[in-house]
Amino acid sequence: MAGISNNNNFQKVLILSIGQILEKAIVFFFKPYLSRTLNIQDFGSYSQVLFIGDFLLIFFTLGITQTFYVFLAKDNTSRKEIVSAFLLIGLMSGLLSVACNLILTFTLSDIFKNPELKNILWIYCCYPLFTILNLILQLLLLFDNKSRRLVTINVFVNLFKVICVVIVTQLSQNTLPKIIFIVGFAAPLFTMLLYGHQLSYSVFKIKTSFSLIKKILKDTLPVGLTIIMGGAYFYANGFVVNAVLGIEKYAIFINGIIDIPFISTLYTTIATITLTNYTTLIKDKNFLEVIKLKRYTIAQTASLVYPIALILLFFSEELITTYLSNKYIASVPVFMVYTLILFLRVTDYNDVLITMGKQSLLVKYYTFFFLTIFFNSWLLTKYFGIIGSAFAVTASCYLIYFFLLRSMAAMLNASLSEIINWRSLLFTILISLIVIIPCTLIGHFFALKIWSKLTMIPFVLLIIYMSLVKSKFISLAMYKPLLDKVPFGKKIETILS
Repeated sequence: MAGISNNNNFQKVLILSIGQILEKAIVFFFKPYLSRTLNIQDFGSYSQVLFIGDFLLIFFTLGITQTFYVFLAKDNTSRKEIVSAFLLIGLMSGLLSVACNLILTFTLSDIFKNPELKNILWIYCCYPLFTILNLILQLLLLFDNKSRRLVTINVFVNLFKVICVVIVTQLSQNTLPKIIFIVGFAAPLFTMLLYGHQLSYSVFKIKTSFSLIKKILKDTLPVGLTIIMGGAYFYANGFVVNAVLGIEKYAIFINGIIDIPFISTLYTTIATITLTNYTTLIKDKNFLEVIKLKRYTIAQTASLVYPIALILLFFSEELITTYLSNKYIASVPVFMVYTLILFLRVTDYNDVLITMGKQSLLVKYYTFFFLTIFFNSWLLTKYFGIIGSAFAVTASCYLIYFFLLRSMAAMLNASLSEIINWRSLLFTILISLIVIIPCTLIGHFFALKIWSKLTMIPFVLLIIYMSLVKSKFISLAMYKPLLDKVPFGKKIETILS
């Protein structure tokens, strides 16, 4: 479909996406190292600290990263004043997060049934503060077309963190506090590296006005509330598992929730590329083209994601035991249930509604979503354990995304069938199952070893994707700009076509 790849923005998006994949890949391979090195109790404590830090981060970010570009692009105020205002807001919200973290140190250890939290949570208290400032400085680098520099810094910091943790775990005892310090210390280090490229925006030379700060807060708080409520399902669920089941069950639960780097970046990248198109089309009230574009991108993304999701389901035990060791085989059912959410991750369900100025509707939906998931999670976790909690989240996600999709369709005067190409989705699932099921049966019938089964996965995916390309359900034209820029891209295009 013409217009999907904006050549002016595609290279920047591509570089950023590659950077995100590299960053997530480092974290992806770092997790099994820690899960094997630490016992379940210590890994649970480590996960609880990260859980609390990430919750405070999403709560105190206040949506400033979502409105930063808008002010830089549209506001008539000087660039330095805008950046200074955002840094000041970030600094204040970050300090509030530090205070909140210190207060929670004395309460969450009892709620989460983990006395060790009192001794280690304070070590991580500055993480949200520095990360909020990092987010603003990262966006500034992107705005200044310095995405390569940002990716380099990002990868360097994450590698530095991993190397330090490996050294600590190999050379010292009582490693948990030191690991948490290193992981938290990556935030100020990142800030210093980014800060070195932005000396003219020194936090100590802030020059702004109260009226500008008030204006920014007025625009950011509604967006921030939407983001908080939209991401609250994970934190509500994690809070319930911690409070009801305790630290060891939480360690097993959190290891069943695995973020695959490629998938999580794929649909956000496509959403980023198409966002400009949506904005222009909706501004021109060209709803028919919006519907066509949304239908096209959903079908294309699903054709890439669904085969991977089905492979994760059918090879879940082999993948989890290889990735995390047999110590976490109890995480397999959680992984399987959470994998069902991947069938929803084929589009941004908020983009059209936000572009049409329906943030208040999103807040209402996500508030209902948060309350529903909190109640369902508490009930199902209490009676069915971690698998009940996983089902609560998955079912709630399907419910909220159905409401969002239906609202989007209503705003565009369309039906769900006009937005979703059901034929394409069902054909993708059918083709995938036709290839995957015989392979799994062969593996069980001949009692193949785990590595033999895992070796089949790339060939299974290749056969599925070649079939989908031949059947015209995957359009290589959409990915041509990407294939032209990555190594062996043209060879990949030739093989698939």
